[in-house]
Amino acid sequence: MSLKNDYALAAALTTAYDAGVAYIGTEAAPGTVYSDISAGLAAAAAMGKEDFTVTTTVAHAPSTLRLLGKYWDAFETGVLAALAAEGIYGYEISLALNTTDATDTQIDFKFTF
Repeated sequence: MSLKNDYALAAALTTAYDAGVAYIGTEAAPGTVYSDISAGLAAAAAMGKEDFTVTTTVAHAPSTLRLLGKYWDAFETGVLAALAAEGIYGYEISLALNTTDATDTQIDFKFTF
């Protein structure tokens, strides 16, 4: 138990973080977009690209993520932690919530190698 547990939103932010980690997953236990990102990285490498974007759809709490508040921050941190565990570090990736479509919530993974 920690003092942060006394803050009622802590559980929701932990849920968002965990969902971000699970969204990526690992090679041994891939998340919903692991194969999409893997394919995008392989395709970019085959074309010799160092700067490119892979866009994926996110189904976890899309309306809450669209608010771009602390829930998005926690989800994004989880995604970045999962990518770091796979050897992709913060200086090589940036994330942007793509809400250009009114029905689908997507994330743009902007890679720079």
